[in-house]
Order: sequence, then structure tokens, then C-alpha cells
Amino acid sequence: MRQLSSPMKESTVRMRTLVVSAMALCSLCVASAGLAARSEPDDAVPKRDHSEPLAVTPAVEDSLRKRLDSALDQLEHQRTILEAQQQTLRTQQATLDELRTARLADEAARTHEAAERRKQDAERPTVMARVGEGLTAKVGELFSLTLRGRIQVQVESLTPTQTAALAGQPDESELAFQVRRLRFVLTGYALTPKLTYSIQLGLSNRDTESDLRLIPRDAYVSYAPLRELQIRFGQMKVPFGRQRVVSSSSLQLVDRSLVTLELNLDRDVGVYLFSPDVGGKGVFQYWVGIFGGEGRNRLGNTAGGLYFARIQLTPLGLYDDLVEGDHERSSRPRLALSAAVGYNQHTNRQRSTLGSTYTLGDVSYLHASGDLQFKYCGLFVQAEAFYRQADRDVLTDPKRVVKDEYSRSAWGYYVQAGYLFARPIELAARFGELRPLGATDPTLPLQRELGGGLSYYFLRHNLKLQSDYFYLFGNDANAQKHQARLQAQLFF
Repeated sequence: MRQLSSPMKESTVRMRTLVVSAMALCSLCVASAGLAARSEPDDAVPKRDHSEPLAVTPAVEDSLRKRLDSALDQLEHQRTILEAQQQTLRTQQATLDELRTARLADEAARTHEAAERRKQDAERPTVMARVGEGLTAKVGELFSLTLRGRIQVQVESLTPTQTAALAGQPDESELAFQVRRLRFVLTGYALTPKLTYSIQLGLSNRDTESDLRLIPRDAYVSYAPLRELQIRFGQMKVPFGRQRVVSSSSLQLVDRSLVTLELNLDRDVGVYLFSPDVGGKGVFQYWVGIFGGEGRNRLGNTAGGLYFARIQLTPLGLYDDLVEGDHERSSRPRLALSAAVGYNQHTNRQRSTLGSTYTLGDVSYLHASGDLQFKYCGLFVQAEAFYRQADRDVLTDPKRVVKDEYSRSAWGYYVQAGYLFARPIELAARFGELRPLGATDPTLPLQRELGGGLSYYFLRHNLKLQSDYFYLFGNDANAQKHQARLQAQLFF
């Protein structure tokens, strides 16, 4: 636009120049006439009274008129040229406006087409498969489904100690081959990535309970409208003890501590609120909720419930604390500190959410736990303590037809540590102790475990071979054993 207006500016300058030239010419003519009059002899030109106007001769007047007419003609010609140039500029401006409008429309159309293509791409189904991540089918942000499967094959040897043999135990080793776990997991989201689901089925013998052979282990839905307030409901693990919440696929040793197996709160049906990162600082997390209290796949028949709350601090920042071992070989320390409390009111299970079912009534249990986890440069340390206290020690049949049923009050702890070398080989060790409280179940004696293990990771926890040995001992001489296990896992 600025370049097109230059001719108009140039014509305007030329017109101004002509006008100034014409005025200068008139002044020059007038001055020349006066000079000519003064140059004549005094006797030829009579002296003029200066109070009278200057007289101009016809010849001079005619010459001035012609020059003015010529200047006016040139001005008129220049005006005509300027008007033509203005018209040309208006035409060019209109053309530019049309081109600009067309360009904007074209850009809007391209933007719309690109958005439509992105939308179509986002809604186009995609399928991806990778070892360790499963088979995933996705339709943009509308729906996703990931299918994974896990198998653990284990061989276990149990050999009574010399003390147990002297106490009457058969001096023979037990050797057992088993599919320890066989699981199928379906996870994903529906309608929005904020609405997720998880389904896990257990198909091996020890994946189900002996008195209720139902295969669903997990079946829950999570919704995350806010970072600080998320909800999960269905059948799932009660987020109480750390090692129980860690998947059995991600353990540092072949299986969990005997303390965890006895005192943890297992899967149940319920609902809880939680936040993986309160305030977005990566320091504080919480879980609080209510469950039925009778464990997975069970229908409660008493008034009551399992109420719990758990808090966690990660003062050095968030990290994956649900994987045992430091497979990332963290370049900076990682630390998690947690504490939890629970109250299972009127449960009919001997171990709160596990164990045999009472026939003479129910028991209320108070639970508490605390744990620590640390990772740094391949080093992994974890410690956890549990407490479980029943409101009464024994249930008695007034008619003495059914023998007494005992609750199981106890406390215990374990300490576990390991180091993952640069090659995917890990050495680990653990000590645990379980102590009964009060006049509790006579079949719950003082128990200890001491042992260690060696693991080789082909593909981290997704493909690994693990072995461990534990010396199991305590107050009951009959229960003293040497336990050795070898286990292979594939989690595709």
C-alpha cells in the first residue's frame, strides 16, 4: 500500500512546484516591469506618484496572462493525472482487499481441514503391542483397552530343621511345582482419560480362596476430576500396607514377607478418595475410604465396615514407589515415608479381611502400619511395621457344641535391602518378625524369617528369574524350616 501511494505523493509535489514557479514568475514579471520603467531617462518617463498603483502595460499583462494560462493548463493536466492515479490506487486497493479476504478464507479453511484431520486421526482406532506393555487398542481420548497377561512358575522346597525333626516332624523335604500366579489384566479409559477402569482375573489355584473359588481379583473404576480429589470404587486392594499394595509382579524377592502375609489388609469391596500429589509439589499424598470389611468376593452380613486412612510423604520428590528395587539406578536419592490406620468393625474373617470365617459371631480389629522406602544408585531399602488388635480374643459357643474360635492379634515388622548391579543382577536380603499379642490364637506363635535372594532381570520385572532362601524359625519347634524357591515370571 505504501509503494502504490508513491506516485500520488510525487504528483502532489510536482503540482506544488508549478504553483510556486507560477507565483515566482508573476513576481518576477512585476519586478521587471518596474525596473524597466526606472531605467528610462527622467525626461522620457514622467515621475510617478508612489501613492498611485503601479501601471502595467498591455504587453506585459498579455505575457503574464499567457504564462498563467499555461501554468493553469499544466496544473489541470496534473490534476487529471492525479485523479487517474487515485482511481488506479482505489482499484488496486479493492483488489488487495479481495486478495486479503480470499487469503484469510483460505487460511481458515486450511485450519478447519487440519483440525478435522487431527480429529479423524484421534478417532481412528490404533493397535499397539509390546512386551511389558501388553496389547493396547485405542480410539483417541474416547476409549482405550490394554490387555496384559502374567505367569509365574515356581518350584519350592521345604526342609524341616533338625530341631523340628527332634520335635516329631518327618525328616523329609517337600518339593512342590506350581503355577504360583496366572493373571489377566484389562485396563484403560472410557469417554475421557479421566475415567479409568481395571479388571484382573486370577486363574491359578492360589489366586483364589479355598472356600470361594471366584476368579475376579480387581474390578474397579477411577475418576480424576481434580488432582487433589480423585475417587476409586469397586473391588481392589485396600491401600494400607506398602508391600501388599506393590504388585506381586514387582517384588524384589520371590514373595512377600510372612509379616505382610499375616497382618496386611487384603482386597475388599468399597470406595476411597485419594490424591497422588496434593498441591502439585510432589511431596504429599493421601488415601481415605470405607470398605465392606469381609474381603474380596464376599457379601457382608453384619453391620459395620472397614474404615481406613493413609498418608505418605515423598520429601525428595515423586517417583515410582510401587516397584521394589532401584531399576532406574536413581542419580539422586528417593524417599517415601507412610503411615496408615484402619478399623474393621464386626468382621467375620479371622484375619480381618482374610482367613477362615467365624460361625460364632464377629470381631472388630484395630490396624496400624508405618513404612519407609529408599532408593539411590541401585540401592534399595524398605522397612515396614504392622499392628493388629482384636476387641476380644475368643468367641465361645454357650452350648459348647462348636469349639472356640480365636481372633489373631499380633504385631510385626520386616527390614529388606538389596543392590542392583549395572548388569541386571540383584542381591537382596530380609529379616522379619511376627509376635502374637495377648491370649490370641494358639496357632499363631512367634515367627521369624531370615534369608536372601538372587535375581536376574532379562527385561526388568517383566521377564525375570528369581531365587531365594529363608530360614523360618520361632517358638514353635515344629514350624522351623529351610525354605528355598526358584521362580520365573513373564509379564507381557
